[in-house]
Amino acid sequence: MKIVSFSLGCKVNQYESDALLAILSQKGYEISEKLEFADVYILNTCAVTAEAERKSRQTITRVLAINPNAKVFVCGCASENNVEPYLLREQVVYASGTAKKMAICDAIEEYLKCQKSKIVLTENPKCDDDNIIYSNNIENIKQNNNIDENIKQNVDKDENIEVKSSNNDDEIKINILKNNNGIIECKNYVIDADKKFEEMGNSISPRTRHYIKVQDGCDNFCSYCIIPYLRGRGRSRLITNILKEVEFASTRTKEIVLTGINLSAYGKDIDSSLANLLWALKDFDIRIRLGSLEVGIIDRELLEATKKLPAFCDHFHLSLQSGDDRVLKAMNRHYNTAEFKKAVELIREYYPKAAITTDVIVGFPTENDEEFQNTKAFVKDIEFADIHIFSFSPRERTVAAKMPQLDRKLIEARHKELEKVKLDLRNNYNSKFLNQPQEVLFESKQNGYYTGHTKNYITVYRAEAKRGEISTVVCSELFNDGMK
Repeated sequence: MKIVSFSLGCKVNQYESDALLAILSQKGYEISEKLEFADVYILNTCAVTAEAERKSRQTITRVLAINPNAKVFVCGCASENNVEPYLLREQVVYASGTAKKMAICDAIEEYLKCQKSKIVLTENPKCDDDNIIYSNNIENIKQNNNIDENIKQNVDKDENIEVKSSNNDDEIKINILKNNNGIIECKNYVIDADKKFEEMGNSISPRTRHYIKVQDGCDNFCSYCIIPYLRGRGRSRLITNILKEVEFASTRTKEIVLTGINLSAYGKDIDSSLANLLWALKDFDIRIRLGSLEVGIIDRELLEATKKLPAFCDHFHLSLQSGDDRVLKAMNRHYNTAEFKKAVELIREYYPKAAITTDVIVGFPTENDEEFQNTKAFVKDIEFADIHIFSFSPRERTVAAKMPQLDRKLIEARHKELEKVKLDLRNNYNSKFLNQPQEVLFESKQNGYYTGHTKNYITVYRAEAKRGEISTVVCSELFNDGMK
């Protein structure tokens, strides 16, 4: 039995998919993270943009083209946001959201061994038997007062059960497992993801860099972002548990990446901080890279902590989103351009050659041409090493979705204009490291070249290299998005 776990979107999703594969491997299944032939596919979906949601849905079509008889298990932000398109697909036998992802492993085994329709309702997928209602009788389900009315109304219909409901003003999430004869398993529970970090054990990464999830959720509620509504409130992983996974990973990889939905908020809910976490990692002689950061986290305490790490990667991804103060305020970002620039200057005081990369949204509602030009001027002034550019995508339920929207052609034009600036900035930064020795962790081979990254995240291309090893190389020319 082969199972593929395929992840779309952020590094947190990738970590979660790796954790699922680790458990399934321990259970004896053949596993893969690639879109290749399998009996079962787990799709960990993304909803950060409308395009990400479209690609998430499209992935089902892609896997069924590989194996039309496969069974598909769906989880993640896109199915949390709108599960219906997934449940309408016959081969999707399970759909859940962002919480209790590890329950998918049990659900797969339950599905594979189940011979008849049944419904199991629980307040929590791992709760005691006293809290579980088992029934194969439709009438018993309808008559049980503990079962949600939406389930009662739909249970005998030839259609999918409503997956969101309410009970005593608490939000209810329902994981659905079905087969050709109807529903096999329905887990109905009050979501408690906002209260505690969900431990997933040690993930096993098939890549040369190992992601370690240390934080989940977000309390920022930027006006354009739907993720806080899907991932819940910020919650942090205990340092003791992080250390165990870092120790586990350090024997299997040369680099780890600390990641979270809002990594900068690490520790706020457990009386700790990201700086404290980095201090705790000072004895690990392994490359340590930070995921995306908010500018407010940059201070001397954090930077001093990075200096204690034997092999810290001097790459800081600071989310900017706009280089205009009015737009930043409309986005509900909690800084202005002067504060952002001050943080960049502080980083360069500690790391003069650091790569500082960023995200920018073009076409935010009401953004005028002057404000866009301010963004262009600001990114040039900062001299970013690279920019991830996103065209604004309205997300239902967010404040920005209710604002007057810009014309799509205008947004596309601004995207192309900023793309030219991005390419110039990237080439300017990369050029500074030509003809200098660089330590490169080689990760994969594509189009005839082995590719890897320097500590400051420049992509390096070589005709010959050894995957998973760090080599010292000297590059003489710019090539593609990096150098060779």
